[in-house]
Amino acid sequence: MIEYSWINFSIYDLTDDIEEIYTKEKFEKMVDDKYVAMEIEETGKPKFIWTENYVFIILRYTRMMGQLAIVGSPRNPKFDVKVISQHFDDKPLQRYNKIFTDIIENNRE
Repeated sequence: MIEYSWINFSIYDLTDDIEEIYTKEKFEKMVDDKYVAMEIEETGKPKFIWTENYVFIILRYTRMMGQLAIVGSPRNPKFDVKVISQHFDDKPLQRYNKIFTDIIENNRE
């Protein structure tokens, strides 16, 4: 179901034993973009979040150090891929950037 009003959600960090709650204001500040809509799963949690310039995929609601929780793909290929996570190293970042770059390149006309 597509929801145009924001629904708060949380991602639990197993490494630090911290639950981080994402509000609309916090998410917009983190991604430096304006919220548009989200797709809600049957569990009531968002799976996709659309902003004016990106589509973000919520990969998991619990994570360990080094795991990505939220990945963004540009809605307009002129923008760079954004990977949002407070705990990641270069290898996952490079892997996800390559995946989304390949998707964008393969879908251009």
